[in-house]
Amino acid sequence: ESLLDMCQDYVPGWEGMVDQDFKTFRTNDVRIIGSVTLVLILVLSIVGMDWVTRVQKALLVLLLFSQVDFIIGTFLPRSQEVYAKGFTGWSIETAKANLGANYEEGESFFSVFAVFFPAVTGIV
Repeated sequence: ESLLDMCQDYVPGWEGMVDQDFKTFRTNDVRIIGSVTLVLILVLSIVGMDWVTRVQKALLVLLLFSQVDFIIGTFLPRSQEVYAKGFTGWSIETAKANLGANYEEGESFFSVFAVFFPAVTGIV
């Protein structure tokens, strides 16, 4: 698995920045995005740990706001189009249907966990 494949799997919005299959060969897009990212990380490391902790605090605030926004969004009314896509919101029927395990043949808790754990912890 290449770095680009990993970024497409784990970085939200990556597919909008870089063509997934390179059907339109855009190598410079990858170079520009990578260079900008590396320069930002380099600047952050040069200015010191004080700025790193400030940036982390700002990111924590953004994450907290996004979680609050997500919770509030679950209570807002939805259109019929959203229901048609399978989003039921707070529903006892959906909770009962999802309560038990329903793995595909050949899969188990541990095979699913083996994929899920690195994806949410950043350990590859």
